[in-house]
Amino acid sequence: MPVIPRYLIFLFQVVLAFCFISFSGLHQSSSSSSFNFVQGKTKLNIKSSGIDMVHASHILCASNRTLCEDIMELLEPFAEDDLLRPKLERGFEELARKFSRCPTGKRNGGDLGYFPRGEMTKDFDAIVFSELAAPLHKPVGPHQTSNGFHVIMVHDRHLADAEMREQARIATEEAKKKREESFKRNMKKEQGKQERKGARANARQGERRPPASSKHRAAVGSHDEF
Repeated sequence: MPVIPRYLIFLFQVVLAFCFISFSGLHQSSSSSSFNFVQGKTKLNIKSSGIDMVHASHILCASNRTLCEDIMELLEPFAEDDLLRPKLERGFEELARKFSRCPTGKRNGGDLGYFPRGEMTKDFDAIVFSELAAPLHKPVGPHQTSNGFHVIMVHDRHLADAEMREQARIATEEAKKKREESFKRNMKKEQGKQERKGARANARQGERRPPASSKHRAAVGSHDEF
């Protein structure tokens, strides 16, 4: 009996998984996707935060570049039409749960949520914060970082301008100054509290000291005569 190569078995599993995705109710609206998109006030807070923020998902394939290529081949047809975005998101999520080597990917379907520049590795940031490397709502890859090969999809990106960065820097410095002043006040208050506590303890100790006996006073008096 001929032996089927392992890579063909693996490719068949990938195709089978994606076929299941395609025919399992992916006509649902994008609001039904389990991607945790922020809305309204939260999104406004991100835009006014004065820092670079991005919302991205990824599938970590570790050293298996071929796996990334196969996943991209499955996802790319759904990325060509915005009307197919719900299917694309759902498909990405299911593939991340099945194949990603990232623990977060296993739990959240690859969704990393919103994160600021600098929270991830520099090589990962270089991809997700670049419109050229990772256009919005388009799966891209394989991209190699220090953690291995990835398929990445960016859902939202906010790059703060220079004025907002300066405002954020000033706000951060003011908050830091207030924390330091509060710390100094608390330390001074605690020091005074400890000093008062020590003074009360000394006073109580003096009150408890027994009076000198008559013999002791007489002895002290005899010494004074000399």
